[in-house]
Amino acid sequence: MIKTNKFSITALSALLIFFGCNRNRAVKLRLIPSVSTIQFDTMNLNESKIAFLNLYNPNLQDSIKIKNQAASCGCTIVDVPVKTVPPRQSVKIKILYNATSKGSFKKNVVFDLSSDTSFLVLNLTGIVN
Repeated sequence: MIKTNKFSITALSALLIFFGCNRNRAVKLRLIPSVSTIQFDTMNLNESKIAFLNLYNPNLQDSIKIKNQAASCGCTIVDVPVKTVPPRQSVKIKILYNATSKGSFKKNVVFDLSSDTSFLVLNLTGIVN
């Protein structure tokens, strides 16, 4: 007669169910920005400033495509050198803001992604003297 330990069988069953279910579960695809708001501080009228940020893909297997990007005004230029972010890697994004009017500003840059969170929105803020 074979002796079995009920605890061992129960624990083993729970582990098999857990790992078996997780393998078939959909993985959430997303890009993680290094910052969500870029603060340009104080600028002079007609001055341009450049900011860089990284978009990181934390997924283990799936690449994420940046299908398109758009700024909320013509005073902002977004440069995305690589349109596909491989798993566990980053892409460095360059954002140029041209101060064309005085006062405080809040602009947006939107990325259209091939991920579960289809859009990623970044904010640009600052004051123009």
